Amino acid sequence: MPRFQLGKLVITSGIQNIINEKPSFRYELVNYLNRYLNEDWGEICDGDKQMNDAAIKTNERILASYDTTKGNIYVITERDRSYTTILLRNEH
Repeated sequence: MPRFQLGKLVITSGIQNIINEKPSFRYELVNYLNRYLNEDWGEICDGDKQMNDAAIKTNERILASYDTTKGNIYVITERDRSYTTILLRNEH
């Protein structure tokens, strides 16, 4: 059971463009979202991982980064847990 809520899940136009070109990419995204929900924050520094762990308890923003077959993505959950956005690194 996840220790935090995702809120509404949204993707950016860059992610949508990749899915349009390669529909199977959405399965890859599901894998990264599962990692995220299991508090595997991907390719961020240890300090940021610790901040994410604390953010679960203090309702701060949570950010993870993953290296995908189509480049680096971020997964960001807002402080109020209303939205989680998946975006390309260059869209941040």
